[in-house]
Amino acid sequence: MKILLANRLSKLAVVLFISFLLIPTCLQAKKIDYKLKHEFKGDFLFLVGNKDLSADVLRRNHGKIQFELDSQIRIRINKRMLFRLELELDEDNWEVEEFYLQNSFKKTNQMLKAGLQERFFVAKSFTEIFPLDVLIFKVVDPAVVWRYQKRVWEGTLSLHRGGRLEEGRATEDKTSEADQVLSDQFDVDDREDPDPGAGMKIKWNFSKWLQSKDTSSRWEGNLQIFYESRPRRPTSDPLLNRTRGLAPEFSQVNKAEDNQLVGGLIVWRWQSIRGRNIWIHVTDRGMQRMVQRHEGRYVWNDFSFLYSFSLLDIDVPHQPGNALTWDRRKHISGVHWEMDSEHHWIAEYAVNEEDTGKQMVVNDDILLRYQLNF
Repeated sequence: MKILLANRLSKLAVVLFISFLLIPTCLQAKKIDYKLKHEFKGDFLFLVGNKDLSADVLRRNHGKIQFELDSQIRIRINKRMLFRLELELDEDNWEVEEFYLQNSFKKTNQMLKAGLQERFFVAKSFTEIFPLDVLIFKVVDPAVVWRYQKRVWEGTLSLHRGGRLEEGRATEDKTSEADQVLSDQFDVDDREDPDPGAGMKIKWNFSKWLQSKDTSSRWEGNLQIFYESRPRRPTSDPLLNRTRGLAPEFSQVNKAEDNQLVGGLIVWRWQSIRGRNIWIHVTDRGMQRMVQRHEGRYVWNDFSFLYSFSLLDIDVPHQPGNALTWDRRKHISGVHWEMDSEHHWIAEYAVNEEDTGKQMVVNDDILLRYQLNF
């Protein structure tokens, strides 16, 4: 209860601090522009043959309908300062997706952003069904981010909370034991307050370099290298202790080591084809995890054709009764139809593959969505 209260107070402190900075700035501003945007999403989700590990039987295919409303408020002050608030309403309650204040210093090509925001290295996905890397690392947490840009180079520094490993979900189903996966979580209710962490990223825009070699080149893109260190106490992450404790070679569960993450991202475009390739390697007190995602998008008139492949390799022995120890592969294919700027239709199919060490698990997802922007 105390930890839950502390987490809520920490978010409240961020809101009050940003409001303290925003109100006097608005009163003195010469020009204020605001934009209010909403997205309504109506989904039909069909879950194909999920297997329950405890019963070891194939459950009947079933579908469900779900709705979501995303609201976004953007206030730009004197063309320099940006305030952004994003809320998400699902079937249960409202959730704050992002809440931050951003200040740009154009003379020095610097930017400072503080508040609740996504982690600095997480890359957006072309698909609406999340790939594995987004499901594992996509979280919102109080952070301060500084960015500096010079010509084709850009550097980023981030200070944020340290986080914990929790049970996340590798598919759209929220009930099956076969979908449990180790994921990073920051807003935890029953853990001690996490230690602070830090990260950095270097970005190189290679579009101009390619054009200097060949003026007719139609390639565009950038390369990003990032690193994150999040200290953890020896008593942290009982879930990690339980996962590693399944085998004798992972018995050193109380060893105090930093959790380190290193990775790279290539974002590219050639005419109507866009792609992203991301590699992430993370160490959790000796346990290694490797995550990749490779995806592409082809745009033809009002239609977009997408494909995404992501994988998770974890260096613990696979235990058939514990989905946290499984290696995973995820293939996502989809078609998006933009009738106009307001009405979108989306159809996607995700094939989920698991290396369980024994039985085969069938748990694919089909998503049909109507999206209204207003």
